[in-house]
Order: sequence, then structure tokens, then C-alpha cells
Amino acid sequence: MRKPYHLYTDWSHLGFDKYREGVAILSRFPLSGHEARYVSDSHDAYSIHSRKVVSAQIQLPYLGLINVFSAHLSWIEDGFKEQFKRLSEWAESKQSDDVKATLLCGDFNIAAGSEGYNKVLSYNRAKSAVEYLVGQHGIARERLIINYGGEMNNIVAAKGSNYTNRRAEFKVAGSETEQARPEGKEAGKGKFGGNNAGGY
Repeated sequence: MRKPYHLYTDWSHLGFDKYREGVAILSRFPLSGHEARYVSDSHDAYSIHSRKVVSAQIQLPYLGLINVFSAHLSWIEDGFKEQFKRLSEWAESKQSDDVKATLLCGDFNIAAGSEGYNKVLSYNRAKSAVEYLVGQHGIARERLIINYGGEMNNIVAAKGSNYTNRRAEFKVAGSETEQARPEGKEAGKGKFGGNNAGGY
């Protein structure tokens, strides 16, 4: 890598009682506004459940200002949902008209195809269908209710993904209420395009 390069790092906890385990951002371009925060409930340097995220802003040629977050979160059963929620709220709070992109990087310890991953995809699919009906056909938004199921309620029993199970259904609503947006920064963002590599 050509010099100079720029590094910002911080540690979360001691691994094996002696190694400082943490996260870093390494950039060819200068870093500004760098910050580190715990996103875990624990802030104990001797607990592996203490998880910290570092962030910085980078001014990139031809693109502009971007926000970068580097994380190493816990497994789903060890606090991932709460940690990712805090990270998402932090990233959202750093948004402004000057920021052209936000990168959430690192080890999230959640696999493509997992329950949380599929819920975000399912919500985005349902939301896109509703936005299409409202925008292209003039249907009032209050007449439509979003419900999503991830991999629940499959039409076709399948091991892995199946195109038939990726769908938007419409029915006359009775007493149903709209489901809340799932956790995850990407839920409800942009247009749904699926993930061919992940099979969705």
C-alpha cells in the first residue's frame, strides 16, 4: 500500500486475558471525526461480550464524504440484535445531506440465510410492493398493511431457497395490523433487488 495511510483503532476486551481485541479502520485517505463506542450492554474489559465499534469519516475523490463503521458483534444468542440496533441508530444519527454513503463493515456473526437476514429481505419485498401500488396506482397507503414472514409460511417445502416462496401476497384485511419494521439498518432502505448469491 502506498504511503501515507491512516489508521484508527480501539479495543473492546481482553482475549485469553492478555490480548487486546478490537476493531480498526485503515484508509488511504485521511480520517476525520473518528469515534469509538460500546454497542454491547457490557463495558467490562475482561468480558468477551463487550463489543465496541469504531467510526470515521473519509473524503473520497469523485464520491465525497462517507461514514465508515468497523464492528465485531456477538452471535445472535449473545446480544447481536441489541448491538446491531445500537449500531444502526448511531449510523442513522450521523446521516446528513453531506454524507454520500455509509459503510457498515466488519464481522457481524450473522449468516446470509439466517432468520434475521431473511426477515429484512422479506420486509423489503413487502414494502416495495406497497410503494409500487401507492406510487403507480394511486392506492391510499392507509388501505395497505405490511406483513412479512421471512422463511415462515412457505408454499413449497424446500431445502434452501425456492422462487415460489419469494412472493408478495394480497388479501382483504380484517382485523390485522401492520407489522413493525425489523431490526437492521437496511430494512426499508432503497429498492428491493434480491440477492442472487444468497438465493433471494
